[in-house]
Amino acid sequence: TTRPAFILVSGIGAMAAGVAGIVYAPIISITPNVGDDILIECFVVVVIGGVGSFPGAIVGGIIAGEIMSITSMFNPSYSAVMLFAAMALVLVTITTRTSSSAPSWAQAAAMSRAIGVDTAFIASGRSSASSAM
Repeated sequence: TTRPAFILVSGIGAMAAGVAGIVYAPIISITPNVGDDILIECFVVVVIGGVGSFPGAIVGGIIAGEIMSITSMFNPSYSAVMLFAAMALVLVTITTRTSSSAPSWAQAAAMSRAIGVDTAFIASGRSSASSAM
């Protein structure tokens, strides 16, 4: 029963995108790369808000809009730079937090020995296929 709902929502989304294109086309000239700037900003919004999180995307959009508007008050040419700086800050924070909670090599080897995985080929630098021969 989720398939008809998925088809309906996809159709509504495609229809909304078509209507947006019809409304936006007379305002600008149509070129093959007309959506590149918007696509890049949307990517940054998703990264700031968290991939796969709808509320995070909304919060990321608000944060990105505030960053761009506040930066544009001082120097409009730096608004995109500050947006990417915020994305870089989020990515550095996430990777630092993730890597600090990741197990060390010794812990990973102990866990793999506990479940019965042979880790001798890792220390020797050979693949598991060549160590079996």
